[in-house]
Amino acid sequence: MSNAAYDHDATVHHAAATAFVWTRRDDGAGPELYGIEGHCPACHCPMAVSWPVGQYAVAKGGLLGRRAKPVTDRPWYTSCRCRSAHHGRPPGEDGGCGAGIYVPLPANGLPE
Repeated sequence: MSNAAYDHDATVHHAAATAFVWTRRDDGAGPELYGIEGHCPACHCPMAVSWPVGQYAVAKGGLLGRRAKPVTDRPWYTSCRCRSAHHGRPPGEDGGCGAGIYVPLPANGLPE
């Protein structure tokens, strides 16, 4: 169990450029994925997140089935996805400390 309580206010944090390691995975059994692994800047617990390549959250009015190039000019957003127990986490939440995180893209671009 982590010492950090669940953040009911969903504070947004900006991760350091070196806080996460980016990967691109394609095992042939499912969609290609961009993945990040690192530590949440709020609770400091290890976490990992994956996004399908070319199918990220679209702006209001976007079409869900549309394939597009990944956003490369601004940080990607996620919530904490750690698996640690945090005091006060609502029963409907399956993980995380409640923090929102802007994850900067790698300096040399997304992995190929």
